[in-house]
Amino acid sequence: MHKIIQMSVILLFLALPGSAQNVTIQLTSPTKNARFKACSDIQFAANVTIQTGSIKRVEFYVNGTRYKTDSSAPYEAAWPSVPDGIYEIVATAVDANNATISTEPIFVYVGNVQPGNMIINGEFNCALAPWFLDNYVNAQSTAILVPDLWLTDDSSGVLVEIENQGDEFWAVQLMQPFKIREGHTYEVTFTAQADEPKEIHVDISKNYDDYAPLHSATFTIDRADVYGPFTFTAAADDKNLMFKFVLGGNTIPIEIDAVNVIDEQWTKVATVQDAKRAFMLEQNYPNPFNPNTTITYSLDKAGPINFSIYNILGQQILSYTAYETAGKHSFVWDGTTSLGEDVPSGLYIYRLETAAGSRTRKMFLLR
Repeated sequence: MHKIIQMSVILLFLALPGSAQNVTIQLTSPTKNARFKACSDIQFAANVTIQTGSIKRVEFYVNGTRYKTDSSAPYEAAWPSVPDGIYEIVATAVDANNATISTEPIFVYVGNVQPGNMIINGEFNCALAPWFLDNYVNAQSTAILVPDLWLTDDSSGVLVEIENQGDEFWAVQLMQPFKIREGHTYEVTFTAQADEPKEIHVDISKNYDDYAPLHSATFTIDRADVYGPFTFTAAADDKNLMFKFVLGGNTIPIEIDAVNVIDEQWTKVATVQDAKRAFMLEQNYPNPFNPNTTITYSLDKAGPINFSIYNILGQQILSYTAYETAGKHSFVWDGTTSLGEDVPSGLYIYRLETAAGSRTRKMFLLR
């Protein structure tokens, strides 16, 4: 048994005519899956190397939008007072010829955010943004952050006071940019309270002509409670939408907190990806083989494993059980059973079982 622990850094190369094929970029801060408290300051940092030519700038992107640029090494930028949410971070290097190369996206998590929550600042911490309040057709209203609202255990929330309801029910809107993916199902919940029953609408609307809602639900808000779930499935990708609370039609004030829009596919994919990352079972090499072959597997965490080999009839011919460390391991099979007896040519199945699940592959022995 050989035990190998591997560490790797991915260096990305852009293979396009005139591009900076000799450039590498690595995002060093924040790190993948890093977690921060709500309202933390987050530092961006990237390492860039270039063999010939020069780097014009490094751009840092948050959720697909360029946030900051730095034109000189060390390439850094500050991201102050970040509200709760899940953020996708990318660093892009631009060389003197305007060729670009980017890091793989990573996600960071700020605050007590639920997995798959597509809303930013759903707890209304730090500031109102990216939420904003719009008034139409003679409406007058104000959004006020209340640090001690106490609708939820997280004390902060937003109070919307309406001085003039406007000429239409849609005249007062609290909203933030939003995007959806085709075939993904989303579940909306939020906590709210009103002094008397108040009808509101929750819309996912186009941010372009004709600004119509693609998905909508109506709620009557009164006592402090969790409202929802309101569930919808996206018919197509759309990155130019708004998530809206439509609050007009009356002047009843409303308090809102703990807004969640959970992408159910996110949690499903994350579960599958976590399982895949938890351990890997590689194809044996060589294959076909004679007289022996090497089977390699890796674990992201230390734990018990069971490795077994079966013949085509499903009979177990070899079994190995151990407590393995995290990292890469290999097992050399010489075509014999647990008793040291040679097995004939043919197809064999090998299987790795761990606490995170099991994997199976095929191999062929030639005598």
